[in-house]
Amino acid sequence: MRKIFIMLAVWLLLMSSTVYARGKYVNMTLTYDGEDHWYNAEEITLEINGREPSDLPMPPVLLNNYTLVPAREVFEGLGADVEWKNDTREVFIYHENTTVVIEINSTTALVNGAEKEMDIPAKIINNKTMIPLRFVSQAIDKEVGWDGSTRTASVKDKPHTAVIVEETTEATTEEPTEEPTTIATTKAPVTTTQAVQEKQLINKIEFSNTPGADIISIGGEKYAPEVNVVRSTDGKLLTIDVENGTLSVDKKDFGKGNFVQNGYYYQLSEKYIRISIELNDTVKYNISKNGNTTMVVLSEGGADYNVSSEDYSYVGNNFTFDDNKLIINDPNGLINLKNVQYTENYLDAEYIINIPTNLTSILSSTSFSVKNDYVDSVDINTSSYGTTVNIHAASIVAITAERAGSYTVFKVVKPYEKYDRILVLDAGHGLQDNGATGNGLVEKELTLDIVQRAAKLFDADGTIKVYCTRLEDTYPTLWERQEMASAIADVFVSVHINSNDNPNPSGTETYILYPNDHGNGLTSYMLGEKLLDNLLDALGTVNRGVKSEDFIVLKGTKPSTLLEIGFISNAGDAAIMGEGTNRQKIAQAIFDGVKELLDDYPPVR
Repeated sequence: MRKIFIMLAVWLLLMSSTVYARGKYVNMTLTYDGEDHWYNAEEITLEINGREPSDLPMPPVLLNNYTLVPAREVFEGLGADVEWKNDTREVFIYHENTTVVIEINSTTALVNGAEKEMDIPAKIINNKTMIPLRFVSQAIDKEVGWDGSTRTASVKDKPHTAVIVEETTEATTEEPTEEPTTIATTKAPVTTTQAVQEKQLINKIEFSNTPGADIISIGGEKYAPEVNVVRSTDGKLLTIDVENGTLSVDKKDFGKGNFVQNGYYYQLSEKYIRISIELNDTVKYNISKNGNTTMVVLSEGGADYNVSSEDYSYVGNNFTFDDNKLIINDPNGLINLKNVQYTENYLDAEYIINIPTNLTSILSSTSFSVKNDYVDSVDINTSSYGTTVNIHAASIVAITAERAGSYTVFKVVKPYEKYDRILVLDAGHGLQDNGATGNGLVEKELTLDIVQRAAKLFDADGTIKVYCTRLEDTYPTLWERQEMASAIADVFVSVHINSNDNPNPSGTETYILYPNDHGNGLTSYMLGEKLLDNLLDALGTVNRGVKSEDFIVLKGTKPSTLLEIGFISNAGDAAIMGEGTNRQKIAQAIFDGVKELLDDYPPVR
């Protein structure tokens, strides 16, 4: 009996030592949502550009597996301006060309006016504004990392490659290239695009109105200012922030208009001028540029601030943007649609139309804001070498083109309006989430390689449009993957690698959740079974069957399956998956299975 007690005491000592080695625990009461919550969790270390801040009024806290941090102290440490608006209970984060607006207890944020969903809302905790670290950091284009072994969350500026040139204090007069180059000077390095957008005197902010419209004209000494427009939750307060501008006056008011009740502007910070407008009705707005002037035009809008495409129309020099169609008056047929090239950066919501023709005789460079469910804004850039139309989308879209009489028409549509069959491929894990590891392999790397290989097969075939939730080492959340699939996919396939503490289990299995028959007869079970059979034939692994599990990525999606290719913890399976030729077989098995099923069961929409 004594031996048992001794062994138990040793075991408890070892367990307590192990727990202690993992890090200190934070024990405190968190007061939020009108209640006290007991918080007991391992300490999270925060690093900002490699340094641990020492003046945080609240430590980072983990709620529902997401890290919340003090807004002002963390993001001002990253070079942002942070402002709290008590009347609307919103926090504004301004960083370079990005404005992020987060309302307390809301999972919907505004990033440059576009609505974005967060996994967790911001909270007032112990009288301190605490906001999601990852969402805001990525919104302002910072690198975010997580080291699970040390429980360290890190945020840092993205690296830029500098090209060393002769030291000079003279500003460059060259136009920026397509990929801005960082130039080293006697001061801090700046990019050529930053040089163009250097701080300038704002020499006019004028308010005028015409029948049916109120116009705010903002004139810059050197270039048309960049502006970010956001509105309050009830749509009655419009805020326009002018970037990189200096006012010659402290503050000035302007009077009433068709929709404007009153307004004023002032120097908000070293980087921003604020124009605050109180409205007597909800409005829609349009942003356009003419020379060195940016104009924000307010016109009648419905109850919903985000107006539909049918409500929006922009008339430019020899073109119209209406109903999400760019209609170019091209009577001489200068645009040959066969020569037009399209670049689709759908994960960044950016679509580029490259017209390799000199259109300066019919078009001029301009930018305008749209702000609907399809398009956020449009930039048109013309030169003697050609014309590019850069469409910043509000979601994943597609571009169609046609010739209509004397007009060339480019239309922004939803993917299902252009493509008959759509597949979404998901490479499991990514970035800070390695997934399973073993036998010298890392799950996130294997899944990405398999998905990239499969996507190439679908692209080469051309009969099924494929989208990927990630194309490199990034980390979309589980809900972001699910939302993408449920929004556009006819079929969804998520690729994963299995693991077990015991090295003996091996084999391939697939998972489904719902039948998901959307009228064409194809079910998730048929998809999971077909891909399982193909993988077994290709790899010769053990058949572990089709199973059902409540995975987030499978919730609410069309016919969908999650593949567990093999066990990374098993030496035999790992050897198979570690070979590039076998990963190509896996990609081919996915391609063959999906194509056969969609040939037999065309989508019904």
